[in-house]
Amino acid sequence: GRGLLAHRAPNGLAVRVRLANRGAAKRIARRTVFRGVLRHVGKSGDGAAPFQPLNRSEEPQLRWQPCQAAPLRILTAALKRGTLKGMAEFRTVAVVARRGSPHVVDSLAVVVRTLEAAGVDVVLEAATAQMLCRSGVRREMIGDGVDLVVVVGGDGSILGVARDVAHAGVPVLGVNRGGLGFLADVAPSQIAAKLAAVLGGEHTVEERFLLEAEVLRNGTPAASTAAALNDVVVHAGSMSRMMDFSLFVDDEFVYGQRSDGVIVSTPTGSTAYALSAGGPIMHPRLDAVVIVPMFPHTLTSRPLVVHGESRISIRIGEAASAPQLSCDSQVDIALRPSDEVRIAKHLHPLRLAFPHGHNFYESCRSKLDWATRRSGHG
Repeated sequence: GRGLLAHRAPNGLAVRVRLANRGAAKRIARRTVFRGVLRHVGKSGDGAAPFQPLNRSEEPQLRWQPCQAAPLRILTAALKRGTLKGMAEFRTVAVVARRGSPHVVDSLAVVVRTLEAAGVDVVLEAATAQMLCRSGVRREMIGDGVDLVVVVGGDGSILGVARDVAHAGVPVLGVNRGGLGFLADVAPSQIAAKLAAVLGGEHTVEERFLLEAEVLRNGTPAASTAAALNDVVVHAGSMSRMMDFSLFVDDEFVYGQRSDGVIVSTPTGSTAYALSAGGPIMHPRLDAVVIVPMFPHTLTSRPLVVHGESRISIRIGEAASAPQLSCDSQVDIALRPSDEVRIAKHLHPLRLAFPHGHNFYESCRSKLDWATRRSGHG
């Protein structure tokens, strides 16, 4: 009554996996990277059988043995990589792509083919589905009922998806079809290999907190709250004008200032707009927020780093004619003199998935032109 899985690799080597029962064999086969070359053998080699989804709560006891022609190390390596665990973890994957580029469509097609070849159920966001002439789901539903979201685009695409899926706690993996790619770490040439590795468990997940901004007008909310993964920016609204404001942290007055505005950034956003304004580079795991003034009319103003749980308040002065609030440069809210912008940590963090080998410092070196002068290392 024991089940037997047989795998014959492209190089002709074969591996058999013996499990506690035949049903476990069929269920495991459905969620391994060997799908398409695995078959349920049973007790007498009775041919292929329908595969059933693996129940996450099941942990079948594996007992394996190689065929005569196959060294056991092939299967052992797959198990060490977390193949079975990974495939059970990512059973349903949503895909969102940036529109307007034929290169994105090419990468999107590779992503979908790789997922479907691995036996993963694919859910496409509605606009993304149109690129492939398929049906999809509404953007606001993309994080519901899935185990992973793959974003094909640039960092800006991930910023938008972050606001939609953070509440669901779904990991987000980025395929870079944009510029720098601090968040979208998978290169187009590596899609098939990296995505297969992630599905096989070769990945890490980092939690990145978002900021939430609320606008108060005469003490009452003037607009819906808005979230930002990178930064919340309060600015004058016009390049030719300055604005005045007062800054408070945890209800304590910090300073009053005349400038083009102020950037409140997460560690994730510290390598974006805040960096261009002279802010520090912050490691993503820091629980901190940096407040960076934008071209202040003073010689002594410097960025200020505060605790990530701080409650930040920016009170707009009367000299501001048409101030604006911007979240990740994607959500804009018009402000008025005397408005108050309150900024605090968002309730739900974004879970970012990266293939094994991702390194923040290497990203800084390659994307920010660090260490252009060679040293004795590397």
